[in-house]
Amino acid sequence: MTLGQKIQQLRKAGGISQEQLAEQLNVSRQAVSKWELDDAVPELSKVIMLSDLFAISTDELLRDTPRSTGPSHEPEAPASHNPGVNPSFGSNLLSQLAHINTSHQEIITGFKTMILGFFLLVIDFLLCWAYQLKEQLIDNAWMPDITFYFSKQPMPVFFLLTSLIILAGLILMAFGLVGKYKGSRS
Repeated sequence: MTLGQKIQQLRKAGGISQEQLAEQLNVSRQAVSKWELDDAVPELSKVIMLSDLFAISTDELLRDTPRSTGPSHEPEAPASHNPGVNPSFGSNLLSQLAHINTSHQEIITGFKTMILGFFLLVIDFLLCWAYQLKEQLIDNAWMPDITFYFSKQPMPVFFLLTSLIILAGLILMAFGLVGKYKGSRS
């Protein structure tokens, strides 16, 4: 596995975008893309930052194949390559970024669900109006109040389903906003 493939695999496993990884490493998104496509190789300082961020050794990151499992005469590498850096810093940062991504996706999905619900609500009202128009044209009866048609079957079922869809969208958005708020507070 090439270095670029490893970077891409670790980034995706961490649930972060190329933009977020680039921001953490103070490089452009295009640089991360070139690394993942093996069109370029990160500088040594960036390799060290990547190993800290993904909580793996630079050896694991750079080698094509794992080291032999025989006894090693070399001392174990420290958990962090930078003195004073907490070894769990990278994994905490990745989990925070993944949490923010999940929260953002929940907000977007909730918003889209609510839009669908409101669209269906408009259709429900149009169906009630169509019932009213049908009675006027075909049955020669006119009910002046459209709310009378809200209780005619199958309209109560349609309104219930539409309400549940809007409620589901609100709940998803609320979970996303709460998650985003908690993620920004930690």
